[in-house]
Amino acid sequence: LSAWKAGNTQEAKRWFDDFEAADGRPRLLLIQAAGMAGDCAAAERCFAALVEKEGSPLSPANALIDAYAKAGDMTRAEARFEELLSGPDSPDTNSFGAMLNGFAGEGNVDKAEEWFRKMTKVGLKPNILRYGELLRCYENANPPQGGKASEILSLMDRALTGMIDRGEPPSKTTIQIVIDAHTRAGRTDRAKQLRYSM
Repeated sequence: LSAWKAGNTQEAKRWFDDFEAADGRPRLLLIQAAGMAGDCAAAERCFAALVEKEGSPLSPANALIDAYAKAGDMTRAEARFEELLSGPDSPDTNSFGAMLNGFAGEGNVDKAEEWFRKMTKVGLKPNILRYGELLRCYENANPPQGGKASEILSLMDRALTGMIDRGEPPSKTTIQIVIDAHTRAGRTDRAKQLRYSM
């Protein structure tokens, strides 16, 4: 994963091939690593093995969709989403998160908003992670969508406040997502206030 994040796809691919050959056990991480390495055929192999082993396809399907998104193949990510999650296995927010994350990376506002609407239409409530992915899409759009980004940032704040009001302590990761969003928006006072609350 670190090789992929560093932009070294050849090293990531070599690592993945070595790990798959040595271990051979299917894991969600391997599906994601294959996508990061741009090897969606390997991601499909790991997906099939994991579904065969565990029976339930939801988590492996989410990882596979995410692998296609990380590989930059959003057409295939959408197709696999529809194939895998339109039957008895209902998608969860992570399923939609994979799609949102992929379109956020492209700055494709129309598609990200389409998938966000699909998520709410099936009755799934957006959480801070999903708002964060939509926000990143608005930031990455050309031109950036400042007005929409501000609206989403407000929704993130309300979601965080709602968690606290309900007695659901947000994780440090959740708070950090909101801090990072405020920092990118230049709202350093709010970022500092949240940082002190951690």
